Amino acid sequence: MSSTIIVGIDGSEGGQRALDYAITAAGHAGEKLLIVSVIPHSPHAFMSLRDMETNEGWRKQQTEHAENDVLAPARARAEAAKVTTETHVAFGNPAEVMSKMAGDTGASRVVVGRRGQSQLKAMVFGSVSGSLAQICPVPVVVVP
Repeated sequence: MSSTIIVGIDGSEGGQRALDYAITAAGHAGEKLLIVSVIPHSPHAFMSLRDMETNEGWRKQQTEHAENDVLAPARARAEAAKVTTETHVAFGNPAEVMSKMAGDTGASRVVVGRRGQSQLKAMVFGSVSGSLAQICPVPVVVVP
């Protein structure tokens, strides 16, 4: 079994519940926690993926927000619980990015929160947790 748990967070309440669960799980198992914030790209976005990749100002702003407002407080919470922690910001489809990271790192599992979007919205746009559960090479824990 790997010594890393990946947890995807986005600043939402569901992400915070996932982080709490992952901190507890990592602490009990003596595993490292890789806290990931993925800046999503949607086919419904106003900017194309290419625009997002080449718009350095936008990328810098999004990265700074993720690092300072989402990941730094999460890292502090994990480290206060004496859990070895690493953070990472990525761009792309959150399910695809975390699935690839899980395979690349040999993670034991991926933890994400459920955002509680409406059934219609999830059906039309999909959900990160549902997509991740279908494509991830390791177990996925969806925290309600």
